[in-house]
Amino acid sequence: MDKRPIRPETVITSHLNADFDALASAMAAARLYPGSVVILPGSQEKALRRFLQERPGLMPLARLRDADLSMVRLLVVVDNRQRSRLGALGELLDRDGVEVHVYDHHPVSSDDVTPDVEVSRPVGANTTIMTGLMREKGLDLTLDEATFLAMGIYEDTGCFTFVSTTTEDLEAASWLLEQGADLRAISEMVSRRLTPRHISLLQDLLESAEVFILAGVEITIAKTSSPDYVEDSAVLAHEIMDMEKLPVLFCMIFMGDQVLIVARSRDERVDVGRILKDLGGGGHSMAASVTLRGVTLSEAQEQLLSVLHKCLGTEPRVRQVMSYPVISVSPETPLFEAHDHLTRYGISVLPVVDQDRVLGLISRRTVEKAIYHGLGRLPVSEYMTVDFVVVAPDDPLSRVQDIIVDRRQRFVPVLEDGRVVGVITRTD
Repeated sequence: MDKRPIRPETVITSHLNADFDALASAMAAARLYPGSVVILPGSQEKALRRFLQERPGLMPLARLRDADLSMVRLLVVVDNRQRSRLGALGELLDRDGVEVHVYDHHPVSSDDVTPDVEVSRPVGANTTIMTGLMREKGLDLTLDEATFLAMGIYEDTGCFTFVSTTTEDLEAASWLLEQGADLRAISEMVSRRLTPRHISLLQDLLESAEVFILAGVEITIAKTSSPDYVEDSAVLAHEIMDMEKLPVLFCMIFMGDQVLIVARSRDERVDVGRILKDLGGGGHSMAASVTLRGVTLSEAQEQLLSVLHKCLGTEPRVRQVMSYPVISVSPETPLFEAHDHLTRYGISVLPVVDQDRVLGLISRRTVEKAIYHGLGRLPVSEYMTVDFVVVAPDDPLSRVQDIIVDRRQRFVPVLEDGRVVGVITRTD
């Protein structure tokens, strides 16, 4: 068997974790660029691999490791324009003598490549753009080609239910049906079946789901983990969205050493593609994903919430996080009574308050030392700390973070009109 590498002059590629829309667009590009080779920077979905294995001649698909890219003169990128999502093929962008053509339907981002030729429109599926170009050139389609192109459109528009769907998507699908696209095959492939492993993860996600109200939008974050990689796990987001009728959902699945975040949105105010781009992922306004490596689920959620607050302009305020009513003691309270309060409520610091004014803070450590030395009957005013910083209810949470981290003040009183109305601790 000939083991020599292929040496293509024209390479067609898409994005990491290619889906039906990406591969259907690549197949169309292969017809538009005769003599080209399709090389993907990463893996494909399981259902997609099975479809291609059953139709080995559908497109000139080659593995990256089997290709010598030294002769490449033209790189065609479909369903993607972000450098970071090209993987190892992104190196071709910086090579002299390589022309770049881009066909994409995603919004502009700071990570976009600068192509020599670009065709971009805000349609529901990138395959719609490619189908239109094939139709303009009068290219004949086989039944398998028409079916595969239709699958790309059906999947990326959520079977025409995503609000990103346009009349152009519907027209392209209609033309493909006229060309012989098999609706039965499309239905079987797009409506994926859940495995027992999927069902187990689905239950975990439903049980862990938390709702956050940001900028007046209800956003659900659900988390689970798996000891090994679970293919086609993005389908779980579709299932939860349909079952719970959620406006916005972020599914987070820890698998091996990485966290996969799959996002879906039915609310035009929340562009999940733009949100996950800030984390290194991609997609469009209604559906997107990203893989974060070397982080825990909790760390990944912190990163996600930080980006959500930035994108939606909703940094939390102190009043949203503070604890109340406030447990306090008066300046005359003996230290042993303060110790009883600290023990009874399981807290480590008490504010010393006189007529709603905070005079100082007394810690468990200070109280216990005083009692150990037989000073338990002295008033807390003798040992309280008077060097502390306070915040207001409408202050941003970042101000509290600065106080706790930089000043090492673990307990922050919240004052409104000079009165104590709440407290924030390091745990909060």
